[in-house]
Amino acid sequence: MSLAEVGLLLWGLGLFLFGTLLFEEAVTSLVNKTFKRLLRTATNTLFKAITTWTFATAILQSSAVVSLIVVSFVGAGILNLSNGVGIILGANIGGPLTDILLGNLGLKFSLSAIALPILGISWLLMLIFSHQNKFVSICKALFGLWLLFLGLGYMKESMMTLATTFDFVQYAGYPMILFFGIWAFLTILMQSSSATTVLVLTAASAGMIDYRMGVPMLMGAFLATTLTVVLWSLAGDAIKKQVAFSHVFFNVFSVIIGFVFMVPILWVLNHLFPVDTILWLSVFAIGFKIICALLMLPIFSLFIKFLKKIFPQHPTSFGLYIETTSPTVLDAAEVALDHDTKKFLKKVFGYVMNSWGVDVDMMLKTRRSVHRIAAVQVFLDGHQLASQYREIKQIEQKLFTFISQAKASTTNPEENNMLSRYYEVVSAAVYAAKYIKDISQNITSFRDQDDTWSGQKYQDFRVLLIELYKTASQIIDGVHDAALVKEMLNNVSKMKRNDQNFLLALSKDINNQTINDVELSDVLHLHHYVSLSSTSFVDAVNLLLVKGETV
Repeated sequence: MSLAEVGLLLWGLGLFLFGTLLFEEAVTSLVNKTFKRLLRTATNTLFKAITTWTFATAILQSSAVVSLIVVSFVGAGILNLSNGVGIILGANIGGPLTDILLGNLGLKFSLSAIALPILGISWLLMLIFSHQNKFVSICKALFGLWLLFLGLGYMKESMMTLATTFDFVQYAGYPMILFFGIWAFLTILMQSSSATTVLVLTAASAGMIDYRMGVPMLMGAFLATTLTVVLWSLAGDAIKKQVAFSHVFFNVFSVIIGFVFMVPILWVLNHLFPVDTILWLSVFAIGFKIICALLMLPIFSLFIKFLKKIFPQHPTSFGLYIETTSPTVLDAAEVALDHDTKKFLKKVFGYVMNSWGVDVDMMLKTRRSVHRIAAVQVFLDGHQLASQYREIKQIEQKLFTFISQAKASTTNPEENNMLSRYYEVVSAAVYAAKYIKDISQNITSFRDQDDTWSGQKYQDFRVLLIELYKTASQIIDGVHDAALVKEMLNNVSKMKRNDQNFLLALSKDINNQTINDVELSDVLHLHHYVSLSSTSFVDAVNLLLVKGETV
């Protein structure tokens, strides 16, 4: 075994890995949106989740990408854990499918001869049409695919040479667990089951290994590939661990089944298919995954309970979907943001109403008139209101951080506009709360003067705010009735139109000496900030409503 032979093998392996990476990136950029839409619509049953994503992963050529999407969609509440794990089972079958098909194609046909001109043409087209992203991705996928075939050609050539200069038969009697362990360790080192799977097929094509060596090698590659997913999940929450370890446990289950039935498996392969080792190792790899998935189905519900028990889902700090959703998966990020932004608006809504002593439950859950609701006052002390405002600011920070991370992961103008709109919604809502916080002492001062001019103005403000927020709350809950939207806008317009009447009334009160200079200053301050707060909140609701109509 010369250094040149080993070098040729490593060179071919490097080309194969780089080609696989380019192909995966290009195909993912081309079809990621399609697959994420498919994920949301074709996974309502366990059978559909497994079968659909067997083929989806085969095309995406990355179970890691699928795992990330699944975790994000489960975290955002789009998928339940059962369907998410069903997708992972499908990804386990689909993951090696493309490797096997491309490996057989590259090893059985001499494609390396035409690979170089195709690589050259693909690269030139990428340079010429560099401004057309979609066309560049297509050329990149073509370039990666043929780089992969070129690598396979070099690997096959080096294996053929090695087979004539080194006797591998002497190792055939070693325990099968040794082949399993070596190939698992090699897969961990290379971080690619695609490469180690194709190496097994390449060695089989050169006559270097038989079924007794090849079968445990393939099982070792399948199990070791889960390490990447495990490492990725360790710093995550329970949902990420549940999804990641479903991948691990399925492969551990498969390995146990494989070794329990190793003798009959080898007997069938050796006696019924003694000639084409590479083909039937490929059939074994796919068939083995499918059979193990079918064996998992009768105990699937127990498997889900087991995952939930060992990785229990603890409540997040604010119960937000963004706390369990990846900002890089934009479909899931949008769903999480939509849910959490509405929740945030309700929290701001509750803070404003509590600051004005309004019984929010009575306002939302009964059909009582505005004046009957205004007649009831619920007082919260300053510490409670301060705690509510502090929570609003903390959630604002979490939402802004999530939006910033999501914006950093996309260059799509439409997605950037969508994320910017959520930023504007949250900002406007925070201003609505801040304006009320800034006049909290004035509100308390006016509230305590029941039978005075100031006390009457306090009640007038409460009635206006109850009318506005009662309508806005229905719109936040998804009642996009045109009449409701018009009513909400009219309430704000009413506040603005009343400015002149309000100032005229103040002039009369000053002339009649029913109001002093301090009261005048306070009520002007109060009126200005209530108007600003109300306008900001309506802006937030309007921005959210526009977003909802464009989804």
